[in-house]
This record gives sequence, structure tokens and C-alpha cells, in this order.
Amino acid sequence: MSDQPPTDGTDAEAFRYWINLFTADTWAISQQGPDTAAWFATRNRKLTRELQQGDRIVCFVARVGFPAVLRATDRPRQINDGPYGDAFSIKVPAEPIIRLDLEEALPIDRLRDSLQQMPPWLVQGSGNEWPKDVGDTLVEVLRGWAASPERRELTTRQLDYRPRSGLASSLGQVTVPDDIEDQEVADTPVTSTVARPTPDGHVVESDVSDHVRVQARLLRIGRLLGETPWVTPDDQSKVNEHGIRLSDLQGVTTELPPQFDEATNRTIRHIDIMWLHRNRVDAAFEVEATTSIYSGLLRMADLLALQPNINIPLFLVVPDDRLDQALRELGRPVFRAMVQPLPESCRVITFSRLADLEELVKAAGGHLTTGVLREFSVSAET
Repeated sequence: MSDQPPTDGTDAEAFRYWINLFTADTWAISQQGPDTAAWFATRNRKLTRELQQGDRIVCFVARVGFPAVLRATDRPRQINDGPYGDAFSIKVPAEPIIRLDLEEALPIDRLRDSLQQMPPWLVQGSGNEWPKDVGDTLVEVLRGWAASPERRELTTRQLDYRPRSGLASSLGQVTVPDDIEDQEVADTPVTSTVARPTPDGHVVESDVSDHVRVQARLLRIGRLLGETPWVTPDDQSKVNEHGIRLSDLQGVTTELPPQFDEATNRTIRHIDIMWLHRNRVDAAFEVEATTSIYSGLLRMADLLALQPNINIPLFLVVPDDRLDQALRELGRPVFRAMVQPLPESCRVITFSRLADLEELVKAAGGHLTTGVLREFSVSAET
């Protein structure tokens, strides 16, 4: 159900956008009571000082999407007996410009489709200001969506999500986003239909994404090179073109090396594929068929920052037509400025070159090592 006045009557006025983050539980709390309001952290002095009547408040529910945009009807004020306790005592009275049921919330990938580039920090801090052009785009997309929203059943994973506290690491307490947060900026997977026989002799068709096809290929190549291939828990239940779960492919392990700290383990468990030799990581791969290249690079950068003294060859695997984009992203100043620059440790492999590598490894009959990866990959340093 949408709640949209024909017009908010303020299109000509100057206003700013602010993001208000929720879990499914805190969103439900916000919908109780007779008045509409946004609540922010008590410590957010910038918002308390700068948010004005008429400003827009973008509501985002983690792992679900955007259910509403509000218009502030008054300045922020501190309320000590609010619904979220003392830590969130800044109340902004507001009225809805657009409001949907949570089951109809706009998925974040629909916003990403309308932006040239999705800044990774957009939904990382409640009370942060959004760029005006991004906010305007969100309102336009959300209005179009609200005209005929897709209603979907929310999963337990979405409804039960809670932000994680800091994790122990060599850098002290750090936070590591769930994968996904990355799934919230993901495109619809590119799939192809394959026919496979069933045990009773029938033939069934199933959709296999390019992402899973490439993961399966990396697992096969790793085994042929004498490595123990590992696949992220996020995708262990995915099936390849033969209907076999990735975790059930020959030689695949689901166990991580034991020597890493909590934060490192949480980072590497979201990396798509790793090749292991005993307790050593011989190579790590992020497959970016349609999802944000930047998010995959961030995971690799986190790994280097958490384990600066371990040399892990990193590879970004992309479709041929995304090679130039991948090299540009890898060459960003933020990655070059790292203590261990990411472009020195990470190379890019295209889907076609990975297929060529598999054919070579098969023909070599076990006489190649992981060093062959350099011959089939491209560096951002060249």
C-alpha cells in the first residue's frame, strides 16, 4: 500500500536529503503511534544543527530497501523518552511524501540501476547527508515504483538482521559488513538455461548464473592444480550446470584456515573462491559478473589491511566487456595509497581467459602451478 499525496507542494524550495537507517524491527516501531517522525542518534550534532524544515528524510531498512521518503515539518528536537531510548533522542517531526508497506519497499539495486555509480557509503551511517542528485533520483525512482509496487514475502534473514558490533583484529576493533550489504547493490544475475538429465531419465531445464558458472570453473581449475578449493558459505548451496551443489564438487572444502583472527575470518568467508594448500591461501578470487566491482575490491582491500604481512595473490574475475572498468576501479587512489597497495597484489582475469586457462590446465595433466595465473591475468600497473 502506498501513501502518496498528489504533490508535496514544496518542489520549488531548497532542501537537503538525510538518510535514516532501520532494521525491520526498528521500522515496525517507527510505524506505531499517531504521528510520523524520524529519530536519530543523540550524538549527531551536524544533523541537529543543520537539518531544516522541508528537508527530505530517506528511510532505508537494511537488507530490505526503501519504504519511504519523509518531509521534515519542523526542526530537530531532543526528546528524552522516545521509543528508541537515550541513544536515539533526536526527533524530527515529519510527513510522508512517499510511503509503502515494508513488503513493497524499493530494492536498492533499482536505485543503483538509475545511477552512473553507486557510492558505497550511501547506506552506511544514519543521519548522513546525501548528495542532492542522488536524493532526487531516489524520489523519482521510488515514485515510479510506488505506482505499481512489487509485493514480496520477506525472509527470516531480512527480518532478523541486526548490525554487528566491532570484531577483534590486529588493528583493534573493526566492523566487517555482511556480504552482501553487497547483495543490496547487486544487479539481477545474468543466467542461462541448461538442460540436464534426472536419475529417472527425464530432462529438466534450470537457470545457472554466470557467477556460479565461473565459480565452478575456478573450483575445477584449483583442484587440477593440486589445490584444495574453497567456496564462500554464501554460495555453497548454489548448483552448477549439472545440478551439483558447489560445496559437493570434487575436492571442495568448506573449512577455513585456522590461523586468522575474527575480523579476517569474517572478511575472507565472503570472498567467492580461495585455493588453499594446507593452512596457506595460495589465491583468492572475487567474481563480479554483474555486481559492483568496487564492493569486491573493498573486501580484498580489507583482507590486505587485516593481514599486511601475508602475501596472498588476489584476482578479480570479470566479463570481457568489464575489463577496462575493473582496471579503472583497481587503480583508484584509495587503493594505491594503501600500505600494501591493492594494485600490486590484485590482478584481473576475464571470463574468456579463465576458460582458456582451464583448457591449458586440463591438457597439462597436473604439471602446472598457480603461478600460471599471471600469464592469464592483467595488472592495473601496466
